[in-house]
Amino acid sequence: MTEFDIKFWVKKYFGLSPNAKNLDETNNSLGFVWLWSIFESEYLKDSRTNKPYNEQLIELSTSFPVSKIGVDGIYGFLHNRYFQHGETTTFYKNLKFDPQLSQQLRAILQKTKPLESEKLKFVLLVIFKFRCNLFHGRKDPLLWNRFDKVFYQINRFLSEFLDLKLSPKYQRR
Repeated sequence: MTEFDIKFWVKKYFGLSPNAKNLDETNNSLGFVWLWSIFESEYLKDSRTNKPYNEQLIELSTSFPVSKIGVDGIYGFLHNRYFQHGETTTFYKNLKFDPQLSQQLRAILQKTKPLESEKLKFVLLVIFKFRCNLFHGRKDPLLWNRFDKVFYQINRFLSEFLDLKLSPKYQRR
C-alpha cells in the first residue's frame, strides 16, 4: 500500500504543478484545526445547549488568569494587522463581527493600554472568527496560505493556552 499524500492530491485536483510551493509551505491552517478542536473540547461547552461560543469566549477572557500566559505577543501581532494609523484596516472589516461587538473590539484596539482581559477578549474573538471562516466560509485551500502567518501566531498562542491547562497550578474544572 502506498502512502497517501494529501498535498499532492490537492495540487492534482487544482491542476497545479507537483512542484508548486503554495501548499508545501502551509501547514499552519491544518495545525489550527487540530488546536482549535482541542481548545474547544477543553474550554467551551456545546453551543447548542449552552451560550454561543462568542459569549463563552468573552466570559473566559474575564475569568482566565491572563498573567499566566503571554497575550502581548499575539495581541500586538493582531493589533498591527487590524488597526493602523488610528483606523481599523480592511482585514478587520473582513472579519465581519456583528456591529455591537465590532464597536467593542474597535474600542479595545483604540486604547493605548488595554487591560489584559480586554486583550484576551480581542484575541479569542479574532481566533473564533478565523475558526468560523475556515470551517464555514469560502472553501478554497489555495487561499489559506495567505493567512499562514496568522495561523502560525494563533497556533503558538493556543498551544500556550492549552499547555497551561496541563499545569497543576491552574485547574479550571
